[in-house]
Amino acid sequence: MPFPGGIVIAALASGLFLFFLPGMLLVRASGAKLPRAELPAWAFAGSAAVLFVCFAGVAALGLPLNAALWPLGAVVVIAAAAGRRGARLGDAQAIAGATQEEPRRDAEVFARATQETRAGSVAPAARGQDAANVPPLVCAQSAPRWWKPLLLVVVVAAAVAAAIFASVGSIDRWWYLAYVRSYLEGDALRITEPFLGTERVFARFGVHPWLMGLALWSKLSGADPVWLYERVAPVFAIAAAASATIALARALFGHGALARAAVVATLLSWSGGLLPVLARAGEDKVLAQAALASLCLAACLNAVRGERGALVMAALAAGATATLHGLVFAFVLAVWLPLALLRAVTAASERRAVAATTLLLMVVAVQPAAMGLMVERSLVEAGAVARSADHPVLRVHDSRDRTIDAGSLGFVVHPRLLAHPLSLLALGALPLLLRRRRSLACDFLLASTATALLIAFVPPLPALAAKIIPAWMVYRVLWVLPLGALAALGAAEVAKWLGGGEVATLALLFALGAFPLATSIQQRAGEVRARRAVPSTAEFCAAVEAVAALPAGALVAAAPQLAERLPALTGRRMVATLDRSTIMFSGSRDAGEARLLLRAATLAGDTRAAALATQLAVHPTHALFDPRAGALPLCGQRLLSGAEYALCALAEPTAETETLSLRRIEEMPGGALLPERGGGGAATSGSARDGGSDDAPCATSCTPPARGELVAVSQPGDWDAAPPLVDCRIRCRTEVGATAVSIRAVEILPLVGRAVDELLLRARGLRQGREIYVATGRARTDGSAPLRFALPAAETAAIDTVELRIASGLLPFVKLRGVRWSAGDARVP
Repeated sequence: MPFPGGIVIAALASGLFLFFLPGMLLVRASGAKLPRAELPAWAFAGSAAVLFVCFAGVAALGLPLNAALWPLGAVVVIAAAAGRRGARLGDAQAIAGATQEEPRRDAEVFARATQETRAGSVAPAARGQDAANVPPLVCAQSAPRWWKPLLLVVVVAAAVAAAIFASVGSIDRWWYLAYVRSYLEGDALRITEPFLGTERVFARFGVHPWLMGLALWSKLSGADPVWLYERVAPVFAIAAAASATIALARALFGHGALARAAVVATLLSWSGGLLPVLARAGEDKVLAQAALASLCLAACLNAVRGERGALVMAALAAGATATLHGLVFAFVLAVWLPLALLRAVTAASERRAVAATTLLLMVVAVQPAAMGLMVERSLVEAGAVARSADHPVLRVHDSRDRTIDAGSLGFVVHPRLLAHPLSLLALGALPLLLRRRRSLACDFLLASTATALLIAFVPPLPALAAKIIPAWMVYRVLWVLPLGALAALGAAEVAKWLGGGEVATLALLFALGAFPLATSIQQRAGEVRARRAVPSTAEFCAAVEAVAALPAGALVAAAPQLAERLPALTGRRMVATLDRSTIMFSGSRDAGEARLLLRAATLAGDTRAAALATQLAVHPTHALFDPRAGALPLCGQRLLSGAEYALCALAEPTAETETLSLRRIEEMPGGALLPERGGGGAATSGSARDGGSDDAPCATSCTPPARGELVAVSQPGDWDAAPPLVDCRIRCRTEVGATAVSIRAVEILPLVGRAVDELLLRARGLRQGREIYVATGRARTDGSAPLRFALPAAETAAIDTVELRIASGLLPFVKLRGVRWSAGDARVP
């Protein structure tokens, strides 16, 4: 949606104030001397740490969101004063301690950088060390003139792409934005889940600096949080991630050609590679890995080398990483601990620095470890840790084929995740590390690569890792692979072999990264992805505004996909969302499935909804629905009427209308299924596909109609208000003489994939348009066997028409491979 220029300027200014200014002042106060290209990453890390402290204090005291601005402002003022004083002292010390050795050392480093630039690879440093072991100094002349413009173009292109992709990205963003919306609308800052109104606290989204920062950002700028997240936040995230990439490249390779190649290789792998930075820049896990984990490791490497203020900076980056995403910090430890052990054994001069850095990381690890235990408890309660293939959480992740079953040894990560050309080049460069002289950089590359590959691909290590973190997250250990640095090594070696230098190295990297990048852009620009963007139609906007205007205690029943998004757009609670989020935020699978069934019954106008609500003690107050759907909720007052969206207050529950029950049967033979009533002959059977033939006594039609090999499919889109249900009509030919055909049984063949569903069924039997019976039933199915039901026997009239409604209770779709019927002759009195 368009925004006036004033809002854009306010968004940029307030974003810089929240996410960069506090950290920038902290860095200045620390006295650390950092290259300008690294400052955005450090500013973001410092600001995230400050936001965490402010958020924790405000949430603990039960204060409103605005109260966080006071401690935030105090930090800015104090840090600014401390930074000015530290800068004056630092300048005085620099003048007093200046000697002739510094210019000479600068000249030596510059000479090495120049030699490296010409050769296209890292030049040997003095005393047998490689350049990665020398504390790099800022030498602007070491880079060719075209480097900064090239880097700027690449970063700007990445930021634009991330801003475009955010609106068609994954569904996870609606979880984040629901929390942001709840922070904005609450009288006090509360960390309870914002979806169902259960008052449960989910540790994964507990005290979260990024989400609180987004809420404060929206409050200060006056911009909608969805617009901020999709259009402006990706720009800030890309700036921080690119800066962190530069910091890690400097820590490994100094300021030379190899460092520049590593930066380019990393940026090119952001789309189509392991870490989907361009597609999901605003998600905390991606942001933590790209912008903070790299920075944390770079600071630790610099601390071991003895750079001034590096240990303080490592503490800042570690704290920011741990509070933004604990799992990413666990991956940082997985890399650092083997490296620390290796350096402690092989480099005696570094042992004290290694020990101090390791102790720092272990102290910081207390907070994410505590959060991890709480998350694990939530997963256990929801049944998501048991290897139940039909559990929604496991099913979603397993369907992405990121793991391969390894039998009794557990599982391994799928190698296809490393199929990106730059990843293959990086793995091919591993032997080059063995030929290089031992150094901190070389050991870092070896330790991080070996750790990631062993945990991912060598059984039973993946299964052992799954005892610490959820099994579906084990593949993320591959995020710590230093693929950019290794790809730079490989490309430099190939360019050297071909007789080229830095330009040839970068050209090779661009050539290898171009095709995956173009493919990724094409996929995200497709029509299917475009449908994920928030609709801008007047009717949809009116529906969102109507839901947002409901009382704060409203509980809304809406279609699954739409309900997943409405809390982020409106701040109102839902009866149920999608199956995965409903189960997780309900606290157990049973409670979540009960809510899902209640929502399905409510939207289908099923009279069983009242009993389900009473049993669950959850009472829907409103329904958002599609008035064109075959089934409508039992409405009281209409609040909104449109062609595609309608909103109503639900009618007060009344006594449930008495209906008959559909009885499950095991077989559906071709002969008579039930004892004949009033005489009659043998039964016949047919299906939706042959029911239309001339010799078949009955014909079947379903709405929505057939799609491909399926006889009926109801799969509402992301923004549709219609619930997932199918209406089928079985109609038999009129009687001949005194004999009529009566429909006695039906068979349904559902398709549910790897899931299980609980279908809500309603059958209505008619004779010449007059209702004879209404029967209801529920059936749980995994799709492996057909569902067969005997219809109620008509005592006084043959049934020539059956209207069958099939609604999904748990899934956002209904897919039927077949609908069969069986009919027999009946004598009409």
